[in-house]
Amino acid sequence: MTFADHIRQRVQAGLSDADAGDGPFVQVLHELAEGLRSDLVGAAILHGPRTGRHSLALWPRGQPSRRELVLSFWVMTTGIRVATTPPIDFHDPAALEAWLADHVTQPALLESLVVLGEAAKMPALAYLRTLATEQPSVDDVAVFVGPSDQHSLVDLPAGTPVDLTVFVLARPNAPTYDPSRSYGALDSCGLSIGKLRVTANTESTLRIQGEKLAEPELDPDPNSFVAMIRAQNKRLNAQLN
Repeated sequence: MTFADHIRQRVQAGLSDADAGDGPFVQVLHELAEGLRSDLVGAAILHGPRTGRHSLALWPRGQPSRRELVLSFWVMTTGIRVATTPPIDFHDPAALEAWLADHVTQPALLESLVVLGEAAKMPALAYLRTLATEQPSVDDVAVFVGPSDQHSLVDLPAGTPVDLTVFVLARPNAPTYDPSRSYGALDSCGLSIGKLRVTANTESTLRIQGEKLAEPELDPDPNSFVAMIRAQNKRLNAQLN
């Protein structure tokens, strides 16, 4: 066997391991996220297709675009690897559970939960988009959405009518609301409202009427090279189909 053949075999074996699917180890991870979820903190296990990589993400409830990746895992056919320093391998789901139960009491993680919870109590920074949702423009208007309204948006299914008041963020030389302009969407920390009707209540508040848009699937690592390639592939497939 040549070295090239050996490399091919190792790569194929690794991909097969990574494609182990939602076995007992992944179930443990999803239960971990469920246990961390609260009225103030959002939590989920994010994973990409055929990579075997799973990540625990935490964010202020109602603000999924502010997520933080707290732990990463690599699922294999024989177990799971936790990407700590150094990495730790587990071959028994019960052993993984015991380690995670201890890990969630570590000061750094507990502090993160407190900080994220405090952020969830604060107004969410949002933008009235002059273009389509998630397409920034120099003419976008920055506003604040109150925490109770932001939390309420989380529980609404896509297509539900929305009627709320937002507060205009006053900044020097920043774009201001223009009643003659059409606004495409309100983007608020990962939650969006479309089919907008915007009216000025006062000099500093706007009434937003529309309907909640479907929430985009969270990528495990939006800043990674792999995520960028996946996004490009998705756009290309959409154009071809």
